Amino acid sequence: MRTYSFTALALILAAPLAAATPADWPAINKSSEGQRHSTLGKITAKNVGQLREAWVYHMRPADGSAGSRLVTAETVPLVIDGTMYISTPYGRAVALDAATGTEKWVFTLPGNERPAVRGVAWWPGNRDHGPRVIMGTRSGRVYALDAATGAPVPGFGGTEGYINLRTADVMPTGLDKPYVLASSPFMYKDLIITGGGSPDAAASKGPLGDVRAWDVRTGKLVWQFRTVPRPGEIGHETWGGDSWKDRAGANVWGYFSADPARGLLFMPIGAPNNDRSGVDRPGDNLFGSSIVAVNAETGKYVWHFQITHHDIWDWDSSPPPMLIDIRKGGRTIPALATVNKNSLMFILDRRNGKPVFGIEERPAPASDVPGERTAPTQPWPVRPAPLAQTSLSRDNLYKDTPEHKAWCEALVDDNNMLLGATPYQPIGLDRYTVNLPGTQGGVNYYGGAYDPKLGLFVVNVNNLAQPMRMV
Repeated sequence: MRTYSFTALALILAAPLAAATPADWPAINKSSEGQRHSTLGKITAKNVGQLREAWVYHMRPADGSAGSRLVTAETVPLVIDGTMYISTPYGRAVALDAATGTEKWVFTLPGNERPAVRGVAWWPGNRDHGPRVIMGTRSGRVYALDAATGAPVPGFGGTEGYINLRTADVMPTGLDKPYVLASSPFMYKDLIITGGGSPDAAASKGPLGDVRAWDVRTGKLVWQFRTVPRPGEIGHETWGGDSWKDRAGANVWGYFSADPARGLLFMPIGAPNNDRSGVDRPGDNLFGSSIVAVNAETGKYVWHFQITHHDIWDWDSSPPPMLIDIRKGGRTIPALATVNKNSLMFILDRRNGKPVFGIEERPAPASDVPGERTAPTQPWPVRPAPLAQTSLSRDNLYKDTPEHKAWCEALVDDNNMLLGATPYQPIGLDRYTVNLPGTQGGVNYYGGAYDPKLGLFVVNVNNLAQPMRMV
């Protein structure tokens, strides 16, 4: 049985230090800008080797009451005023003393509900309402918990403390279909922003990926943005025929970001279902695999940029669009940087979505799958260069040892693999196609971090191929 735990590290120096108040980490990406940058300076390159384990918290309940709740553990802990808040793969939200790892309270989801795997959100409260911990689930609920006790807030959402996301308007093919909240909710002022929709393996037709905003005090719906445009809406013409109807996928399953000064919310929207075949959805398929900016208070469309046209590679957008300021031509541009599974990094003016360093539409290969009409071009940034390898051929297979070189070449030859020597090589019909990057990236949902003082963007990048074939 796999177990999950948190380990806290403490910096133990030769001379005793006065206790310092730990800095808050009040959101998954620290702030709405998504920079994930801490200004703390006590841990340095010189003393990092002196880190020692301070405490360990085992997520599996000591009484063995985990049941069948086990899901992947990808939670990011929040820390506010010395209290750490986490969700666990065993269906629980937990508040811990951040200095000792001691439990302050535990909330267990009822029944066999599974939590959204990437953590909880925090609302600081106001004059009339105390602070709240906001917890999503993979069965389409959003709980509001009293941050002091962990108890569900009475009356929130018109129920015993939760919003039911499973409503008929986003589940046109039936309320019995899978509807998940994959990541933690996003907080913007007094709004809870939720992505949601169907998982990748679900059918092409099913729950919609609409983004919705809810009042954090009452749980009432405030606005809804259709990620697959309907007739008369911007982008509807990019869906051939009736392929837009009841289209699943095209949902935010990663992380939002926001620019409070300009009142903008940035949505990284994933690929439409099915995310390997687009035979039944001709066209570019907006707003799939796109960054979309909306008015955060109303959900009204402002601009969009599509990262992958007619995505059949699952190279969707999921990391938080990161807000940075760039000096160019003697002026400061409020910019947005997005990194994605295709390993490309696009830097846009976050006011209007226009490229800061230029973007080209480059020719892309056609598909041999009957009925599949791939986009003739795909966007490519002039700068920066790709973050990972974007093509694969016999010339760049692994060859550092003769035995490994021979094994790789035999694997390709014995399976008649088509190597993606050109970026955006479509999956072959009854023949393995190997693209770099594969569907894990490049850069997956975790994204990067940015140091505004040094002007450095730091990110973990995969050079990972994935053979696939269409049958």
